[in-house]
Amino acid sequence: MIIKEKNNTINSILSEMYINNFTEGINTVFKAFFSTELEKDEYIEVVFDSADKQFNKARHVKTFEEFLFLVKSLDKKVNVTFCPAVRKITEDKKNRRTGLENISRVKGIVLDVEKKNDHNTKKESTEVIKLIDSVYSQLPNELKQAVFYTAYTGGGGQIAIVFNRFLDREKAKEVYEKLREYLSHVENIDPTSFNLAGCQRLIGTTNLKYDVQSFLLWKNPKVVPVDIERFLKCAEESENAVNELSVEVEKATEKQVVFHRIDKNCIDEIKRRVSFASIFDEIGVQYKRYARYLSVICPFHSEEHPSFVVFFSNSYRNWELAVDYHNNERYDIISFVQKYYDISFSKAIEMLAEKAGIKVKKT
Repeated sequence: MIIKEKNNTINSILSEMYINNFTEGINTVFKAFFSTELEKDEYIEVVFDSADKQFNKARHVKTFEEFLFLVKSLDKKVNVTFCPAVRKITEDKKNRRTGLENISRVKGIVLDVEKKNDHNTKKESTEVIKLIDSVYSQLPNELKQAVFYTAYTGGGGQIAIVFNRFLDREKAKEVYEKLREYLSHVENIDPTSFNLAGCQRLIGTTNLKYDVQSFLLWKNPKVVPVDIERFLKCAEESENAVNELSVEVEKATEKQVVFHRIDKNCIDEIKRRVSFASIFDEIGVQYKRYARYLSVICPFHSEEHPSFVVFFSNSYRNWELAVDYHNNERYDIISFVQKYYDISFSKAIEMLAEKAGIKVKKT
């Protein structure tokens, strides 16, 4: 009798925990992404899987009450996800999964945090917290302070970031792409996070794959949403600044080309073919590769943390540009080799031409 009462007490506690986690999770997600009155043809899209485990079923709701009621009816029967974007839905598309063309406006983004190359195993919450902390620590301050909540999902976690206003579809696409570039160096963020039309597990619901309930880890009591205009302006200024630096480097190299009467096409081909990474590998310089640049332990200064950056070629230039942020010195591959080996311009060209398999032509 005592054991039975004890079990009943434990079951009551577990049941209460589930109800609290469920309601709090749904409420937090709603406040983060949908806390506004929707227009007549606007809806929240809830997506769930069917017997074949494909997330191809959907329902559309307008209010928090409808949202909560629907999810309650689905939870523990199917895996439930949501699309963090308000959708415009016509009657013929209602309660069917929709795509990018139906997105009306967006208030934030969910970063899906998963261990790289390990997407299909259940993780303990302590392991997920470490993963989330690792990602969070690498976010710039403007994104850190805009985190609305973090959560455990079973196989990984989530970091929800909110914007200072709703964005229309085209502006949201631009912001998502900039965020993809901005965070390209951060490991353990699933690339699908930047798919504007994608969906994420709904916090508070059950992950049937691992038979575990997802739940909130942290809610930010002092969230400061991302100022979108400022974010885009800073991103543009940063890119323009790098491009302006490359103009200065190009002019310096052109002077040497004219002085040494070397064919400009040979110079361009050397700069295009020989990467900084290939030189670093030869001389033993440590670096870490990201999507748009290399972060490098400076070969000219003693340091523990990288301050030397190599920007890869882009639509503006077809060669790599390096910046030493100790003294703001800039290099192309030729001027870098010159300085590192303390050799002349012509000797650097000779060395790099051999490496690139190019015969140097004089003008």
